[in-house]
Amino acid sequence: MPIKRLRGTTWQYYDIAPASGYTESMVVLHVGGARPEIMYEHILGLAQGFRVVAPWFPEEFTEMEDYVAGIFLILRHENIKKSHFFGIGFGSVVALQYLSRHPGRVLTCTLAHCSVPSDEKIRYVEKAIRKMDVTQNGPLRKLMAGCMVKPKDIEEHVFDLTLGEKEMWMRNFKNFGATKQAVFSRLEALLDYHAHYSFKPANFERWDGKMLLIESEDDEYIDSETSHSLKELFPDATQYCIKNSGHLVSLIRGKTIVDRVLRFALDEESYLDVTSKADISPQNSVVEEYDELEDNNDDNDAKKEKKKEKPSKEEDGKK
Repeated sequence: MPIKRLRGTTWQYYDIAPASGYTESMVVLHVGGARPEIMYEHILGLAQGFRVVAPWFPEEFTEMEDYVAGIFLILRHENIKKSHFFGIGFGSVVALQYLSRHPGRVLTCTLAHCSVPSDEKIRYVEKAIRKMDVTQNGPLRKLMAGCMVKPKDIEEHVFDLTLGEKEMWMRNFKNFGATKQAVFSRLEALLDYHAHYSFKPANFERWDGKMLLIESEDDEYIDSETSHSLKELFPDATQYCIKNSGHLVSLIRGKTIVDRVLRFALDEESYLDVTSKADISPQNSVVEEYDELEDNNDDNDAKKEKKKEKPSKEEDGKK
């Protein structure tokens, strides 16, 4: 995983790409209560068709603009001028904020379980912050998918669990959950988002990209009013609602979401080419997938180093 110090802040991020054939990149932004590895299926799946850059949000950021500025610096450092964006939960809020600030740098944007700034959400986030030390913290579990998720949450949010899948995801949340400091900082950033920002359709008039909105039918946090407000911002958006499911479904059903995003962001020919080679069928084991994510990231780092070391033809001639 590359580690870069950009304007005083250390950023870590996955940078994974197909072996060949890709022309565009996609920024994948993770949920607030976990590290990016919790989205291993999304990262690996989308990397079949795009160069995927998946930042690990720093733990100290408490203002939304810090996240936006950091992502901008990463993309500039990697010489990526335009990119597709995909975020879930907290990551979708960061993606929306980035889009509002840099519309010319966003090709398509997929927001899963995204909230828009509202006074009602301020009270909800404040309540979650006050109850940070309470074991049974309902507001926090809805706001930040991570180590605070309970087995019953998984059962309630995903209706078609297979044998052993609930236990596997509980291990994932335990192993890849964010620290308490990270969760607190991201709650503060959400408070900043809901208290100091507001969006209107006019804010996005300059953007000529495509929007995909993903929601679930029984989401406890994203209510119908929030959903309606988001659709008012993007009246031409493609909408995808997952029936009989709750807030966690887009995280746990990664391959289903990946297929939907690829179908949306790629042209038909590219989509068919990518999906004919990729496995977006039901779940593989978390250990195999996570190891592959690490291996792919190491391979990409090695390729970059090799490219740097390889002398040009002109240099060879001089020698």
